[in-house]
Amino acid sequence: MKKIITLLFLCFYAFAKAQTIDAALITNIKQNNATETSEITNISGTPLEGSLLYDTTRKGGYVYDGTDWRRIYFAPRVDEKTASYTLLPSDDGNVLKFTGTADVTLTVPAGLDIAFNISVYQLGTGKVTIVAASGATVNNRLSRYVLAGQNAGAGIICTAVNTYHVTGDLKRN
Repeated sequence: MKKIITLLFLCFYAFAKAQTIDAALITNIKQNNATETSEITNISGTPLEGSLLYDTTRKGGYVYDGTDWRRIYFAPRVDEKTASYTLLPSDDGNVLKFTGTADVTLTVPAGLDIAFNISVYQLGTGKVTIVAASGATVNNRLSRYVLAGQNAGAGIICTAVNTYHVTGDLKRN
């Protein structure tokens, strides 16, 4: 019995050891930081396909696909808001939930990346109104920019430079 237990222990140890990742094999993206998205798009020369960068402004990773720098998306973050808020580049791909009782304004600024995409939910009783900041245009087919009520949701996506579309459970002001 001792031999069987010892053999099982050795097999388990060998399997666990085989799953260990050598730290030298991990790519250190930090040494390739860029402070602005414009620095990434203005890299001199042609990067190698598969090159990685981390944008410290947008708080996200990018991979070069041989033609373009493509954002690497991670699991979305859910952020709670209780007051008016202006979208940030680091909100891309995430979820905002408004949980307060007071009415709030969600401002969509100019300058977010094309394909910027966010989901917005009104979980509290305070109404959420979506507005465009100077230089930005927010469109909706029926000119509806207010979440319809508690538990309503909407999506906002940047479809062209400083042009956004909002869709979802919306009503007029």
